Amino acid sequence: MSFGKIYSYSGNPRTTSLLAVAKENGLDIEFVDTEPAKGVSTDYLKINKLGKVPTFEGADGFVLSETIAIAVYLASQNEKTSLLGKTKQDYATILRWMSFANTEVLTPLGGWFRPIIGRDPYNKKNVDDSQKAALKAVHVLEEHLFTHTYLVGERLTLADLFAASIIARGFQYFFDKKWRSENPNVTRWYETVYNTPSYSAVAGKLEFIEEAIKNVAPKKEQAPKAEKPKAAAKPKAAEPEEEEEAPAAPKPKHPLESLPRATFVLDDWKRKYSNEETREVALPWFWENVNFEEYSLWTVDYKYNDELTLTFMTSNLIGGFFARLEASRKYLFGCTSVYGQSNDSIIKGAFLVRGQEALPAFDVAPDYESYEFTKLDPTKDEDRKFVEDQWSWDKPIEVNGKSYEWADGKVICLGAGGGPTEDNVTGFLVRSTATKWSKNSVLAVDAGSHLAAITRILEQHFPLVSEPRPQSPPKVDSIHGGGVRINDDGMSPTTEHVPMSDDDSGVETPLSDDDMPLEITTLLDGVFAGLPFPNASARANALHVVREHVSTYLITHPHLDHFSGFVINTAAFHNTSRPKRLAALPFTVHAIKTHIFNNIIWPNLTDEDGGVGLVSFQRLAEGGNIALGQGKGRGYIEVCDGLGVKGFKVSHGHCMQGPGHVHRGSNADLREASGLQNTSAALYQGEAWEGRSHSFSMPVPHSQPGTPRLGSFGTEQGRRSSHVAANSISANHCVVDSSAFFIRSDSTMTTPTKEILIFGDVEPDSLSLSPRTAYIWAEAAPKIAAGILTGIFIECSYTDAQADAVLFGHLAPRHLLAELQNLADMVREARKEHEQAREAARQGRKRKRVSRDLHLDGPMKPRTWHSGVKGVDTPLSSTHPHFHTDDDLMTDFSNTPTGTHTPNPHHPHTSNSGPLHDPHASHPSAPAALNLNSVSAEHNRALLSAAFESPLKGLKVVVIHVKDTCEDGLLVGDTILRQLQEGEAKMKEEGMGLGCSFEISRSGDAYWF
Repeated sequence: MSFGKIYSYSGNPRTTSLLAVAKENGLDIEFVDTEPAKGVSTDYLKINKLGKVPTFEGADGFVLSETIAIAVYLASQNEKTSLLGKTKQDYATILRWMSFANTEVLTPLGGWFRPIIGRDPYNKKNVDDSQKAALKAVHVLEEHLFTHTYLVGERLTLADLFAASIIARGFQYFFDKKWRSENPNVTRWYETVYNTPSYSAVAGKLEFIEEAIKNVAPKKEQAPKAEKPKAAAKPKAAEPEEEEEAPAAPKPKHPLESLPRATFVLDDWKRKYSNEETREVALPWFWENVNFEEYSLWTVDYKYNDELTLTFMTSNLIGGFFARLEASRKYLFGCTSVYGQSNDSIIKGAFLVRGQEALPAFDVAPDYESYEFTKLDPTKDEDRKFVEDQWSWDKPIEVNGKSYEWADGKVICLGAGGGPTEDNVTGFLVRSTATKWSKNSVLAVDAGSHLAAITRILEQHFPLVSEPRPQSPPKVDSIHGGGVRINDDGMSPTTEHVPMSDDDSGVETPLSDDDMPLEITTLLDGVFAGLPFPNASARANALHVVREHVSTYLITHPHLDHFSGFVINTAAFHNTSRPKRLAALPFTVHAIKTHIFNNIIWPNLTDEDGGVGLVSFQRLAEGGNIALGQGKGRGYIEVCDGLGVKGFKVSHGHCMQGPGHVHRGSNADLREASGLQNTSAALYQGEAWEGRSHSFSMPVPHSQPGTPRLGSFGTEQGRRSSHVAANSISANHCVVDSSAFFIRSDSTMTTPTKEILIFGDVEPDSLSLSPRTAYIWAEAAPKIAAGILTGIFIECSYTDAQADAVLFGHLAPRHLLAELQNLADMVREARKEHEQAREAARQGRKRKRVSRDLHLDGPMKPRTWHSGVKGVDTPLSSTHPHFHTDDDLMTDFSNTPTGTHTPNPHHPHTSNSGPLHDPHASHPSAPAALNLNSVSAEHNRALLSAAFESPLKGLKVVVIHVKDTCEDGLLVGDTILRQLQEGEAKMKEEGMGLGCSFEISRSGDAYWF
């Protein structure tokens, strides 16, 4: 049975939402086509005396006009509907946005498009004024949707359906491709609402325009047409008009299209570059195949580097430049990158261009004049090296004597100490700059200090406490250096964040905090530069960071100074859209779950064992999970947007029981397997299986502290994970476990793959009952050699005045230098292996070309590749070590049976006396001995560099967890830094220099990698 009739005309923006609401609630509505511009009947004037549309007439005779009233009435027919919100505040906010769209958006949109399409007389000033008003109103939506999925709350409401139908006129006539790229939030929201089944069913297929309509002045040619006396001339006059328009339709030919067909196929090179290892495979192929009579190489420099500010904005600048080069896509290839950090960065790149001139390829971009193009000589070694470095994304660049690192990952220090003061204990925020402060893109690594530390940092820019929001607040554009810029002239066209106010809404009901009209304040400097803040006080904005941006807490071990802030801050998690994730190795999860969230120490706020559900556990497989990821990223477990991790256990001392006690627990003689090897459930003892898990890794039970003892199991059992073996030993575990995490940011269009390594508390291998740090160095060495791992965060709790007996599982400078020396030795060998494998690959390609040219018959000997060099960070092993085909180019495999680069104590070439086996020992996948007479000059230089350069050059070592003495005199961290630098200088005099830089972490500092 029909619920009623709606009188309107098809396409009326005030009607589409009414039909969508009726569809959503299952109401049968009859649509009566009524277009006031064509006149209405006397019967219609009886139900709407103004003769306007829409009008609703119910089957029961109830008549209602005004679109907002009709929409609310139709939505309210379903008592369980969520379209009207959950609270009175939600309902008032829905009415507010509907009124805003109906008056502030649709009215100026009509004044903008109606004269252009000929419905109203055209007046340029009126149209320009309407355009400005419409764009200003829509920008309010853009800013609101920057921090909200929908207009009200986190679910679709009537406000979304109504506002989307109103703004549809803008997408129909004006919001073209360029506008949509500049307003991604409104575009995303509109597309989401439009594709809702109830809306798309009545609105038709979503189609975006490529170019906005423009005003076309009335044709003045019509008057001369009337003067032509001959009737026969009229059709002839029409034909030239069509002929004049016809040539304008095809796009003009690209100037490079006239060049003869190239023998070097650019698409072949692009596929090779995308699918193969850059330095090892792609670049040698490029130099061997490119024809420089057809192509030329150019360096690209941005002319105005001194004007660059935030790195993410600079990255956006490059992305826009690339987008505008689309017309020349067939004729060029290149990489342009951001080097440095916020307020100290440069743009530089290298391009391969069809032809011998750059301008024909680049002038398709309107902003090409902002760049300087310099031709390179491919016969010069320095120019070739520059191109390789630009296209490989693995080395810093030097400009005017200053070195600039890749601008990619960022670490913010919240807490740098290890006690005894509780306000500055371990806590970091890590993000990939490619995510541009998007929601849930920040990873908290440990959280001894967290919300309070963020508040303290933001107090540099905001007051701790602010006044209640005024009804007509000043228009704040941004904060810079602690000062506030006020804009009294309305919205500047270059302003990114503007106030969102609706003083004329007429809604008296108080709004909820989440849906108040917001002023978006974007910091231009400081560690949170580029992050839009919706509040006026440091307290509120710190909470906004925690709720909206911090996705996961990665905890190294369950000691209070590493997660107490997280536990206390759970009181603020109740208003988030999903549970906060605590990611850790299973022994840490088990301890926190058992001893903290147990309804005794703290309420069970987790989603396990009947808890509240504010926290969800992610149990990480030790060593990664090879079932996840691909290529070099295989084994890394995603923990938040843009970041993956791989974790390993390290030793953090032993129990403090007195003399006569036999210390038991972890043993380094039994290796710790990872990933898919953690499969045996038969040995699980002492704990019940916990089936519910948020883990992306293997569903294994939680481990007890400690790792396997030598001889606990047979050969096969001895290869099982520490998660299994630990349960077979006594409950008196004495070795304290901690974790070290490799955190990886994968490459994007403008950022390379980068990693950092963050340790929890760790003791020196020289003193440990279970020395495991060498395993971490073995995993890290190839990454450092390849330029992927550029930063290590490691503790150094005490100065060298602290005796070994009272280190309590920590490091002093003498131990840290010794550990880094072990790492340096491994990196030196890894670089040699890296260069040997590259030369072996070059020789293999050369032999292949010779045999092809001579047409030799018979089977070819498959090429062999040195394991552990390709895919330096991927735990895959070969099942046929004596036979490798070309498929190995796309396969990452390790030189140890452990499945990682961690040395295996059971391997015949490994002994307990040293961390690694002889790298030159015979191995099935090792390269054949090279003929030194045939090696390349580049290879000789690389080997010399690997042999004599400081092995850790370019590596930043950030010292964390410094224990303050709270005594007069120098800070403990300053003393530690001096002792490290003095020790490094002494090692350098002895020919054993490390080459790394040391930095003492401080709360509020940021580190770029």
